[in-house]
Amino acid sequence: MKPLREFFVTLINPVLAPHRTYEAPYCSGVLPHLTATRDTILLHLLADTGNKTKKLRIREEFLPVENVSVRIRVPEGRKVKDVSLLRTDSGVGIRTRLLGWVEVTVPRVLIHEAVRVDLA
Repeated sequence: MKPLREFFVTLINPVLAPHRTYEAPYCSGVLPHLTATRDTILLHLLADTGNKTKKLRIREEFLPVENVSVRIRVPEGRKVKDVSLLRTDSGVGIRTRLLGWVEVTVPRVLIHEAVRVDLA
C-alpha cells in the first residue's frame, strides 16, 4: 500500500538519513544491495520484474527498468577515482558529487546491474 509506505518513510527518514550508505528510489521489483571493501563500493541492483506466471515449461521474461538514479555515500576522507557499471562494462562517470555523495543514473537494469565506485 503506497500511502502507508510513504507515511512510514517520512517517520523513519529523519532517524536513518545520517547513517545511510546509499539511496535508491522505491521501484517495485528492484532490490538494492550494497557491499564494500576498503577501496571499492559495489551497489547491486536486482530487478526481478517481469512475467510471474508459474506454469511448468514456460519461460519467464524479465522487463528492463530504465533510468534508475542512485546515490552512494563516499566515506569521509576518501576521493572517488572511477565509477563504472559492471554488467554492461561501461563507465558512467560521476554525474554529481555533492556533500560526500556520488549520484549515478543507471540507464537500464535487466535482472542485475552493479555500480562500482573505486576510491582513491
